Amino acid sequence: LEFRRVLCRSASAANAANSEKTVNVCSADFAEPAELSEDQLKSKMPSAAGGTLPGGSRLLWLLVLGTIPAGVIGLLFEKQVETTLRSPFVMGTTLITVGLLMAYADRLNTGTKTLGTLNLRDALVVGCSQAIALIPGVSRSGITITSGLFMRFQRDTAARFSFLLSTPIIADRKSTGLNSSHVALSRMPSSA
Repeated sequence: LEFRRVLCRSASAANAANSEKTVNVCSADFAEPAELSEDQLKSKMPSAAGGTLPGGSRLLWLLVLGTIPAGVIGLLFEKQVETTLRSPFVMGTTLITVGLLMAYADRLNTGTKTLGTLNLRDALVVGCSQAIALIPGVSRSGITITSGLFMRFQRDTAARFSFLLSTPIIADRKSTGLNSSHVALSRMPSSA
């Protein structure tokens, strides 16, 4: 539900500046209004209703599939990530390595892929790189953008896909009440 609310807020903000006649489509389904023009609404209708199948549903499935590797690896190796891999040597090594990979990917990038041309393989590769971010010292956004650049994404596409891929993780952390400040505070020694 939180993911849907974010999408509705984004759609509402994007259409606020648009002077076209708009139709409220989110109030019943998403609990917050988002305005779409009649043309935008028609393009999101199934083909039987005179529109085309929504391209956004394909992207949504790619995001779901891209989230699976990190979820599975996180569940399987939670204990090792929290104990064995949490050393200054591992963190320092991964920070330097990912930084060098980011610089190399940025120099090589001749990306042509856009969000509309991403495929299953792209989503799974970026999803697997997101699983690597479970290692302390690896930036989730840094490694996913880097892998996107290696997969020949345009820079803005790599950043957008990385951001969208983070949404389920952020929603999960919000729903479980887990965030980095909570974790950091729970590990601090008591002052008494």
